Amino acid sequence: MKRLRKHLTMSEIEQHYQDCQDPIECRRWQLLLQVAHSPNIRQAAETLNIDYDYALGIIRRYNQHGPKTLKDHRKIPWKQRAKC
Repeated sequence: MKRLRKHLTMSEIEQHYQDCQDPIECRRWQLLLQVAHSPNIRQAAETLNIDYDYALGIIRRYNQHGPKTLKDHRKIPWKQRAKC
């Protein structure tokens, strides 16, 4: 069972979730909210209908590098991705 590192407060996570425009990013923020409330990633992934390994990867990247990893980098040109 993984816990979220305190990169952001719960209210900041909620604000990011409410403000995001990209559906992929919204789903990632929603996963963080679910895991913050109940740290069972498998249950949160099932609730959001996403793959457990995908959810685990999102949580792992967030814990290692912070909220910047939740952006959908597929929309960023290849040359600029290294800067993110």
